[in-house]
Amino acid sequence: MQLLRLTDTLTLVKAPVTGFFNTCHGLLVAGRRPVLIDGNAGRENLERLIRQFGVHEHLATHFHLDHAIQVGFMIERLEGRVRVSAAEHPYFASLDYFIAHTGLGQNGLAKIWTGIAKGAYGWLDSPAAGVFGPGEVLEFDRNRFEVIALPGHSPGHVGFWEPREKILFAVDVGLDRFGPWYGFTHCRLEEYLASIEELRRYPARLLLGSHSDPVTEADIPGAIAGLKDKIEQRHQAILRAVEKLGSRAEDLVNQGLIFPKDYRVPEPWPAVFHFWERTLIERHLEFAELG
Repeated sequence: MQLLRLTDTLTLVKAPVTGFFNTCHGLLVAGRRPVLIDGNAGRENLERLIRQFGVHEHLATHFHLDHAIQVGFMIERLEGRVRVSAAEHPYFASLDYFIAHTGLGQNGLAKIWTGIAKGAYGWLDSPAAGVFGPGEVLEFDRNRFEVIALPGHSPGHVGFWEPREKILFAVDVGLDRFGPWYGFTHCRLEEYLASIEELRRYPARLLLGSHSDPVTEADIPGAIAGLKDKIEQRHQAILRAVEKLGSRAEDLVNQGLIFPKDYRVPEPWPAVFHFWERTLIERHLEFAELG
């Protein structure tokens, strides 16, 4: 774990990469009652943050494993002082709901996903979590965060705008190497594109993401444009593939359209990656009205 001081009250918690989708960066907000936004850096590091900085409250932005497997632990550790994105509370509350409403269950992956989430990653259902949501203003001593709706990556995915410091935390909008991710069946490409446009509204001097280094002011326009470019590149590649192979998503998997043709992942992940690739392709077919 690395701690990158952004201002006198804001620190970027850079989580180590220790496996598949089990950590994420976050924002530590100093004050009389310090707050950790996401920042799932693993339980040992979370304990360190609690002890060293006196973390009083934890906020989780969306229900994907890398942002949610720590929530049950943090509820216990912080005596319930945990809030999650309101629109996604049911996913945090029940892994069965998570599986049933993402396409995992309908595609025969319930047992595999339960084994990953509960067995390997220690998922705990968290019905006791409180909630927050878009339109709210969160006041933390010297910092004031506006909660922004950024759906597409997930239905209730949110980001944060700190106007005094001009810091925009776009969370999982796709600033990392892979780019935008919309691999569950409830994701919508049109929502994702609208969320990317939403980022342009904020005159940020720093743009933060969940799996990337901070983007400074001069590079922010290019970083945001790059998100749309990545989606458009995938879209055009998929449309070209449709001309050759037809519009059945299953026939377009393993063609190098989303993941490299030669990618390899250990068990039990291959079936999950296959589902994700097909679902990402389906979102493009749906957007092009071919699905």
